[in-house]
Amino acid sequence: MRTLAFLSLALIFPYASAADPKPLSPAETKAAFLKLLDRPKVKLDPVLVPAKPRGELIEETLTFVSERTQRVPVLIVRTQDSQKERLGKPCVILLHGTGGNKESQRPWMEEFAKLGFAAIAIDARYHGERSGGRKGSEAYVAAITKAWQTPAGQPHEYPWFYDTCWDLWRLLDYLETRDDIDMKRIGMIGTSMGGIQTWLAASCDDRVAATAPLIAVQSLKWSLDNDQWLGRARTIMGTHQVAAKDLGEKLLVLFA
Repeated sequence: MRTLAFLSLALIFPYASAADPKPLSPAETKAAFLKLLDRPKVKLDPVLVPAKPRGELIEETLTFVSERTQRVPVLIVRTQDSQKERLGKPCVILLHGTGGNKESQRPWMEEFAKLGFAAIAIDARYHGERSGGRKGSEAYVAAITKAWQTPAGQPHEYPWFYDTCWDLWRLLDYLETRDDIDMKRIGMIGTSMGGIQTWLAASCDDRVAATAPLIAVQSLKWSLDNDQWLGRARTIMGTHQVAAKDLGEKLLVLFA
């Protein structure tokens, strides 16, 4: 299990060095994370679908380009305000968990919209409309497995949490182009995988004023070393199975 614990850490912190005993300061950690995820910014090129009434609310769907090969699907739920009333609306971004999609956030979005927020959700990488037709978390686990199998030193993606953080930063860039969003009143809420993405993305972007990461932050190394609280490790069971085979390890029955 110790090797698998290292795998989990390596997937999240691919450039962490055990040889360097000095921990980074918060500012250094933020700079290193931004550098790791940095990639060329391309035009957002938003494509909006005409808004649809949904009872007392309005529902918008759109997509924007976060990087050259990625178009992000977005769902927005808000009240049917006049243009004057829409100016400066506070916003809350809601992020789904592993195997979910933006539509799964609709009940919360409707509640926030009734409170006067513009409620926004996206499909995380390899989920929802970005799954390539695969069900649940199949595409997500496949992408993480591919990242594990990519030889060191070769370019690869960061499917486990990181790439969606980039999409969230670009979502904020898009929101800055809208006159109906108050960029000083942006909140972000995520559950499980979405909670971790909330924690990571918001910690490095001051445009997010408030966050609520739910069942999010956890020591994966501790859970694997101690065979406890393994729910999160099980969400990428397929990757752990492949890694265990590659490393000549056996998965414990408890983990399986």
